[in-house]
This record gives sequence, structure tokens and C-alpha cells, in this order.
Amino acid sequence: MRLLNISGVEIKVEGINKKKLIDGRMAILLGGHAVAVMLLMLVLLSGQHGGDEKQFEQLKTVAIKLQSAGLVPESIDAYKDYYFSIPTNQTENRAKISFLIADLYSSVGRKNESVRWYYQTIESGFVGNETDESKIAVVKILEEMGKLSAAKSVLAEATALTSKSKLDKSESVVATIDNTKLFLHQIDSTLDRLPESIKKNFETLEGKKNLLSQMVSKELVYQRGKRLGLDLEKEQIESLEEIKKEMVVNKVLEKEFKEKVKVSEDDLKNYFQANIEKYKDKKSKKVPLLNDVKTVVEMDYQNGKKESVYRDLVQELYKTSKVELFLEKVK
Repeated sequence: MRLLNISGVEIKVEGINKKKLIDGRMAILLGGHAVAVMLLMLVLLSGQHGGDEKQFEQLKTVAIKLQSAGLVPESIDAYKDYYFSIPTNQTENRAKISFLIADLYSSVGRKNESVRWYYQTIESGFVGNETDESKIAVVKILEEMGKLSAAKSVLAEATALTSKSKLDKSESVVATIDNTKLFLHQIDSTLDRLPESIKKNFETLEGKKNLLSQMVSKELVYQRGKRLGLDLEKEQIESLEEIKKEMVVNKVLEKEFKEKVKVSEDDLKNYFQANIEKYKDKKSKKVPLLNDVKTVVEMDYQNGKKESVYRDLVQELYKTSKVELFLEKVK
């Protein structure tokens, strides 16, 4: 038996062959402490199945060290390794760790993963502050993501989320098409995506039934298309992903613009005077009054400001993100 000391944490090593130990040492030399710790943990787990409780606590200690060092992604992975080593009957311990993992994911803006681990806490079978706070966090994140109906469902069924015997009404099957099932929550999600002017027509009970009928019709035609081999090609899927990316970028810019730019009358007057040649009549060269071209001037002014906001945002993100360009590979 040997003791390895990494970042101040002593870890018992036994039952590990020489090759694995050398691999671990090479990782320390080549990859730095953070990567080495992670690899060493994998070595320990693969070389010693069903280790004692102290071994599991050492995994937790490594995770805490990584978190203290500000290595959030690495600490999440370490906490997950620790979580899956906890016996299933230790519901309180599992709930506390899954809640911590969810909080860490939330701190780095990874909402989907944080929701998944908040639900893991809720479903743990443990009743305590962590489960109550997880429900609140899930509702908040779903609202931020625009999943309003899903958030309402969580609120309405909060007391049932900790019990497997009580089914969430949003999981009720409302239609089956061959082997495909449509659920109540899909009606709610579809409602969330409708424009307000149309949405009000489907919010009644009769409206929801009509919406379900439309969803079934669409599913029938979609399945026919798949049978005919008319599903989306890889290039089409990539095009849709690009469209989605553009939409998200535009939403971010709209948010940044509203927060950082306030358009005043003086701004428009100054912009108009500075670019007056642009608004002269092409034939008569007559200079128009600001009120006559105000709509166009305001649009031009905002577009210019949006470009400025975009440049500033990108520069800020370059400073806070790790970006590597391999221009020599561009041909």
C-alpha cells in the first residue's frame, strides 16, 4: 500500500498495477494537477471496486479542492463521480450532492444540466431544504427559458414531485398514433410557442382539443414522410441549426441593446446632422426636415448602435472565454 499526495490530499493506493500508476504519474507531468487528479480518480475507481467509505470521502475531498481552485467543470465531474459512489439508501447525502451539482451547473449558465440535477434532488426521496429549493430553482429556470406552462405544471404538482406514486398530470397521454404517444405537456409547450394574438383562441378547453387534433394531423403526415424516406438530410439539419443560432444571437443582441442603449431626441438630431447628406433628395438635393425622415433616421441610428453593441459584446466575451484560432488550417 502507498500514499500519494496531490494538492494536499493524501489518497490511498492499493490494488493498482504498475502500468496504471505510471499512466497516472505521466498525467501529472503532462497535464497539470487538475487533469491528473481526474485521471487518478478514474484509476482508483477502476483498480479498486467497492472501496470503503473513506475511499468515497476522498473523492469528495478532491471535488472540494477543485471547486476551491475555481475549476468548476472539473469539480462538477468530480462531484458526479462521488455522487455515483454513494449507496442508494443514503438519500440525504445523494440529495445534497446532486443539489450542489445543480447549483454548480447553474453558476456557469448550463441551464439544461442544472434542471436535470435539480430534478435528481427532487426525486431522491429525501425531504428537506435541498428538495424545496430545487423546486423553486426549476420553476425559475423554466420561466427564464420561456417554458411557462411547464413552470406552472411544476408549481401545481410540487407536492407530487417527490413521490413516484403520484403522476404529474402533464405526463398524461392524450393521443397515440401507432407507437407514438402525445402528452398533455406537449399541448402546453405548443401553446407557449404561439403568438399572443393566436394563443387566446386555443387556451379554452375546446381550443386545446382543436390544437390536439392539429397536432395529431401533423404527426400523421410526418410519419408518412418518414416512411417515404423524406426525413431531413444532414445538410438540412445543419441549416436549421444555423437558423437557430442566428435567432439566439439576435435575441441576445436585442437584450443587450435594450439594457445599454437609450435613444433620445438629441441623439437622433445629432445623428441626422452628422449624416445629413444621406437623407438629401437625390434629384433636388433638398435637405428634408428631421420629422419627415425620422423613422428612417431612427432605424439607421439603432442599426449603427447595434453593430457597436455587438462589437463590444464580442470583445468582452473574448476576454472571458478561451478562444483558439488555427488560421493556418484555413485553406
